[in-house]
Amino acid sequence: MSGCSNGEQVIEIENKEKASSLFIQKVENDTSSEELTKVVSDKQQIEQVLTMAEGLEVKKISFEV
Repeated sequence: MSGCSNGEQVIEIENKEKASSLFIQKVENDTSSEELTKVVSDKQQIEQVLTMAEGLEVKKISFEV
């Protein structure tokens, strides 16, 4: 799941059971790194994480390229 928003304010995830892997990336102080990244392939864990994320409000951050 990647966080891009075009005015949407709440995450809604459909068809959680179809996900075969989940790329999780922790963000600290508006930055991340490979060390803060994990790929989950366990179906039960994927559904659990996606269920937890559903309904969360999107936080808009600024970034410079």
